[in-house]
Amino acid sequence: MRTRLLVVLALFALGAGYALGQGGSANQNNFPGQGSGGGVTSVSGDGTLITNSGSTGAVTLTLAYTPTKTICNGTIALGTTAISSGAKSTVATATCTGLATTDNIEMDFNADPSAVTGYAPSANGTLTIVKFPTANTINVYQYNDTASSITPGAVTVNYRVVR
Repeated sequence: MRTRLLVVLALFALGAGYALGQGGSANQNNFPGQGSGGGVTSVSGDGTLITNSGSTGAVTLTLAYTPTKTICNGTIALGTTAISSGAKSTVATATCTGLATTDNIEMDFNADPSAVTGYAPSANGTLTIVKFPTANTINVYQYNDTASSITPGAVTVNYRVVR
């Protein structure tokens, strides 16, 4: 269930601008539709913004925020068994309780793979990593789209699912 946090700010000001601050002088910001007189010059101890003319007024702003929730995170060691040309590896999995098929999985190498067999730059091509969710499980394949068999070196990927 998503939680919505509503923040209501009461800003007291008339004239050309509004500013947020605490004590001392505040900068004047001109907003469309506001007159050229006035402007916020200070904030009193109780949070009231005082205009050049000494007038006060009220404007209410409502902000909506939907926080994210981490469903799971961790690491997966990918396979190191030979993968034939045009084939895929055995699936590597991780349990992720609460994972839905509609979730997005964030995944990256946990170290530089550029010197690891199968992931290093090569004129013959490299492996492709394919990830997808099933209920409560993260699934990862290594696809070999090259013309030869590749025995990949050891790599680990970090994953995170947020919603």
